[in-house]
Amino acid sequence: MKRLEKNFKILIAIVMALTISYSLVAQPRQGRMQKPGEGNRMEHPLPGFSDEQKSQMKDIHLAAMKDAQPLKDELKVNRARLNILVKKDN
Repeated sequence: MKRLEKNFKILIAIVMALTISYSLVAQPRQGRMQKPGEGNRMEHPLPGFSDEQKSQMKDIHLAAMKDAQPLKDELKVNRARLNILVKKDN
């Protein structure tokens, strides 16, 4: 009987230790994590670049975004089509 009580106490101690350690590990991180592509990377000034160079970088970035937009739109359309086909098969 004493052995059963001792084993039960050890079991409870292990369960409590695991519960506490799990809850510490599972705590959310401070702050909100940023998703890829979210936010503007040009918000923070880049040190060591002239105003002309910064302007050129903004122009290059804007041109790249304009080139990428049709591809993003096509991707959305293709994903919608894929979702329709997947749901149709189910």
